[in-house]
Amino acid sequence: MFPIAVVFAWFHIFFALGWIGGALMIEMVLEPSLKSMSRGASYEFIGKFIPRVGMFMGIFSTLTIAMGPFLLLSITGGGVPNTDGMWGLLIFTGIIIAVIVYAFGLIVLLPLSRKIENAYKKSSFDQMEKLMATLRRLMAIDLVGLVIVFTVMVTAAFM
Repeated sequence: MFPIAVVFAWFHIFFALGWIGGALMIEMVLEPSLKSMSRGASYEFIGKFIPRVGMFMGIFSTLTIAMGPFLLLSITGGGVPNTDGMWGLLIFTGIIIAVIVYAFGLIVLLPLSRKIENAYKKSSFDQMEKLMATLRRLMAIDLVGLVIVFTVMVTAAFM
């Protein structure tokens, strides 16, 4: 592996860990914790947390995707990997799924987080509750996509 590839790999993996770590934290820690809080406390927390986590996830997912091509080109020496081989097939599969998950986040999850923020500012707690239920379901889909990408990319690393 070329020395510059190590730098790109570090950044790509660091940002990917932030992206998948944020999704895991929401699903595994935040959701169960909110169920044990009072309605008012959970709404206040959600109203302040969701905008920040949306920004965090947007930045980390964008930087993960942005570092990917640099990493790929530094590993291949500027060429495109052969999809006839298992490594190239796995890499391209991971890229396609990652871009779909990224687009899902930008097109669906980010606007939904803004709607939740606006509902909080308007004290529209019934609407906020409905939006949070939708977010819970969609975040689970997002997390499954991220786990698939992670699995495919780690598998490719050992080919």
